[in-house]
Amino acid sequence: MNLFFTPHDPEACLISTATDVSCYFVDTHILTNGRYITSIKRPEASQAEALVAEISWRCWGEPTMVRCPLVKKGFASFPSAEFLYKKHHFRASTSRYFMANDGVEYCWRRVKGAGFVASNHFI
Repeated sequence: MNLFFTPHDPEACLISTATDVSCYFVDTHILTNGRYITSIKRPEASQAEALVAEISWRCWGEPTMVRCPLVKKGFASFPSAEFLYKKHHFRASTSRYFMANDGVEYCWRRVKGAGFVASNHFI
C-alpha cells in the first residue's frame, strides 16, 4: 500500500491511499518555548480514539520524541530513532524505514512528482 501526503507538506496534510481514502490528518504547531509538536489523527474516530501519535521535534539538543500507544503501551515517549531508522547510512539519504504492526517493513521517502510516500515496494 502506498500512502500520499496532500499537499506535499508533512507538517500539515492529509495522508491518503492511492484510491483517495483518507487515513490520517497531520497538523503541526509551535509551542511558546519554540518546540514544534506534530499530531497525527484518524479522520473518522471519536475524540478519545482519534489521536494516533504525537511528535515532539528536536529542539536545543534534545532528541525528537514520539508518543504513540500503538508502538508503546500507554502514551509513553520514546526517541524517534527507535521507530524510524536509516537502512543505508549515507548522510544525504532522506529515506527512513519502519516495521509496521503487520510485520512488513515500509520505506518513507520523497518521490519526485508524488511528494512523500510510505511504501512496502522499494523502487
